[in-house]
Amino acid sequence: MELDIYDFLINCYSSESFFDDIGNNRNYMCKEEFYIKEYKNKKIYNINDWDLDIEYSLYKDGILADILKEIMIQYLGYHSVERVFKTITTSELHIYETFYNYLLNDFTIFQMPKMIFDHKKGEYIKYNSNEFFLPDSELRLRDEIQSIKRLVPIEKRIKYYR
Repeated sequence: MELDIYDFLINCYSSESFFDDIGNNRNYMCKEEFYIKEYKNKKIYNINDWDLDIEYSLYKDGILADILKEIMIQYLGYHSVERVFKTITTSELHIYETFYNYLLNDFTIFQMPKMIFDHKKGEYIKYNSNEFFLPDSELRLRDEIQSIKRLVPIEKRIKYYR
């Protein structure tokens, strides 16, 4: 993963358009805006209160974590498996083969567009996959998963794991 991150950063900085390449020109609230929005109904006498600084820091860390998660998924090809909400976020094109067992266990798959570095242009571009061009094996796996989920109770689906 460390080498993947280095390659990603080198690619972004080599094109001299770092924020355009990662597509994350996000805005976040400054300290004062955050306090006004979050605490407008509460009486706050000191905007530099230590507890409020911690909450603002957590707010900024949450935004940074979301951006890093998107980079890891879209640009580096990693997956985010969240057991609490039974969701997987990925940029994988072949989800039925890759997440077969998860899909049998009623996970929801969210696909993000895959970003690929174009060495000729020197920038990241969206890899557009057309769902009409799914391989036949993916279509068969999708139908198989739907059939198993429809006919087999969840506690007995372990027999069908791959």
